[in-house]
Amino acid sequence: MINISKTKALGFVDEFGRFTDMKTTLHNTLSKAVMEVASGSTDFNTAMRRTVETLGGSGIRVNYGGGITRRLDSAVRQNILWGAKQASNEYNEMIGEELGCDGIEIDWHSNPRPSHEFMQGKQYSLSGKKTVNGVTYESADRALAALEDYGCLHIKTPIILGVSEPRFSEEELAELNRQNSEPITINGVTKSGYEWKQGMRRLESAVREQETIKATAKASGNNILADECDERIKAFKNKYNEISKATGIAKQPDRMSPSKPQNVLTNNTNGIIMKKNKGLELSRYVNSSDRLYEYARNITPLDGYEDQVIHGDKYGFEIRDLDGKTASVYTPREFAEILRRDPNYHGGNIRLISCYAGAEDGNAAQALANQLGVDVLAPNDVVIVYPDGSMKIGYDGKGKWILYRKR
Repeated sequence: MINISKTKALGFVDEFGRFTDMKTTLHNTLSKAVMEVASGSTDFNTAMRRTVETLGGSGIRVNYGGGITRRLDSAVRQNILWGAKQASNEYNEMIGEELGCDGIEIDWHSNPRPSHEFMQGKQYSLSGKKTVNGVTYESADRALAALEDYGCLHIKTPIILGVSEPRFSEEELAELNRQNSEPITINGVTKSGYEWKQGMRRLESAVREQETIKATAKASGNNILADECDERIKAFKNKYNEISKATGIAKQPDRMSPSKPQNVLTNNTNGIIMKKNKGLELSRYVNSSDRLYEYARNITPLDGYEDQVIHGDKYGFEIRDLDGKTASVYTPREFAEILRRDPNYHGGNIRLISCYAGAEDGNAAQALANQLGVDVLAPNDVVIVYPDGSMKIGYDGKGKWILYRKR
């Protein structure tokens, strides 16, 4: 249901060292997102952000060959929308076959690509040109071919020729198409509605790109670059709002939001707190708005181990934002890479103070041990840290620390 036949890429290696080529990973990840959206188990924006984060961040570009590249978030958006549309059309086909439908109706939407204007709002025969009850229906062949054009979001609905009433009369379609065809002039520049809509899509992508650059600049302490990004974002949004107001094309501000960039470790850390603990330097991957941030400072060190305090579960880790609700999620491999770049981690064995990280049916602690080549001591249940720094494993106190060695 998704189209990545021209994608050229390298590959991914997961936390267990298993290699999967990027094309396969891209296909599998996008297919999962499409199924979630099509089934209604998640909304489009959530699926998109999860997919971009899984694939490595919205700054990556997908190379289609022939000099054509797209930002990862743009490619993900196009593929999920395309896949969801294909899933809907295939479901409709199945229903149509069961009902004995012999035709299709194409939906109508404003500002379509010019090559698809011919089929908007019309009914077609699936068995060649035919006349039913005095109404002549053109063959659906041309429309069906256009529906396969990559990026087309038109939906076909099965109908019974001569029985199913069209959604629009001939007069209504003519008026809608007349309105669509009228050129629009903004500041002396005249374009079609479709061209202005495509301009808005490019502005949305430009804003996402600048937001990503700004986040990286802030994390690295480059406030000058961050301010320059803010100026560009403001200019792009002003132009975007101007086009929307003049054309009536609806604004979609959610399309300007990039996937949350991963935190960057620097001496001036953003969201990652470095503190001393009983004379030892520890990385505090806990936000200062979190009570755990204060409580963890009082944890008594364990000889032979470096403490790492971070929220997580048996499969991975997360760093929460100041609101305590949204979070950047990390696999064990990603967290291992963060620790390697952390000047306050000295390469020793780790006591991993993270809920369920040592659960026998999980992989967080074992994968981290494998990646870093050290022993990892982790809890097999929830970790409760008290204000004085004392800890309890499990709400009933019956949990325990499990030692994982590199395999």
